[in-house]
Amino acid sequence: MKIERLKSAHTNKSPIARFFRWLLILLILSLSIGVSHGFAKDKKLSGYVRTSSGNEISGVTITFSNGEGSTTTDSSGYYSQKVKEGWSGTATPSKVGYNFDPADLNYSKVKRDQKDQDHIGTQGQSESSSDLEVRGDDGDDGYGCFVGCLN
Repeated sequence: MKIERLKSAHTNKSPIARFFRWLLILLILSLSIGVSHGFAKDKKLSGYVRTSSGNEISGVTITFSNGEGSTTTDSSGYYSQKVKEGWSGTATPSKVGYNFDPADLNYSKVKRDQKDQDHIGTQGQSESSSDLEVRGDDGDDGYGCFVGCLN
């Protein structure tokens, strides 16, 4: 007799109880979907910029393409930048008077934090330098010429 009573109590739930049961199920499902897909988190790209002998290079600007901004290395040569999960683009170091290896780092659909995104800097004229050199006149017209112009 008790078994029949328990069965009937279980199957005859009120509409309000069924409503709240379904509401709870929907809430749990939506939270699990939101956690796994809906809430994109920022990912951190970080590393050091140093010389080949291991000395830090401060003041290096690392520019991230596709709207992710830029950051500058600190006194220990360290940088970090947050990018959107799924970001694709390049990170390019620059500082007047330096060349960098690698010249840039390419990323495709970033899904996790990435450490040790390092660059080695060597002193020398960088491609971004705007220094101009005047070379001598050929004597024909009395005018000099900047490097790169045609005679």
